Amino acid sequence: MTSRQGFYVNAEQRMKDARGAAKYIGGYLARPAIAEYRVVSYDHHKVHYWYEDHRTGKRVDVVSPVMKFIYDLVQHIPPKHFRMVGRYSLYSRGKNKESQKVFNLWWYMIHKQIEMTFPVKERKKKNYRQRMLESYGRDPMLCPCCNHRMLSRGRKNQRYGSIMFA
Repeated sequence: MTSRQGFYVNAEQRMKDARGAAKYIGGYLARPAIAEYRVVSYDHHKVHYWYEDHRTGKRVDVVSPVMKFIYDLVQHIPPKHFRMVGRYSLYSRGKNKESQKVFNLWWYMIHKQIEMTFPVKERKKKNYRQRMLESYGRDPMLCPCCNHRMLSRGRKNQRYGSIMFA
């Protein structure tokens, strides 16, 4: 059924909730008109397939000529540049920017409340030796042969502390 605004409507039953409506619409976005497993047989002249009748809920078997089957499938291909899903309400471009600002403000307030409830302690930056011990479980300052502490030649890094060279 086509309305004046260009919508194709098939409203056999009312949607009870938004999740059900999203699931129903999402099914049409990512799948073909008929699933491959529903085609039972094909002999170059006729196609045997089945579908579930939405009114009765029963399986209906159909044997049709190949050209009729192709005609029925081609009807589900939208014209070029046809928009399958429009963006309306909160999802429209103008409203989406506004709702994004509201969401970001809400997220900022929640984040601030968490910070005020559980204050974050300033973390002391670890030096090269501490990071290597934590990451690899071995001390880079110990000689691998005699296990004595080595003399270091290195460089101070403002962000990571001292970096050693062998």
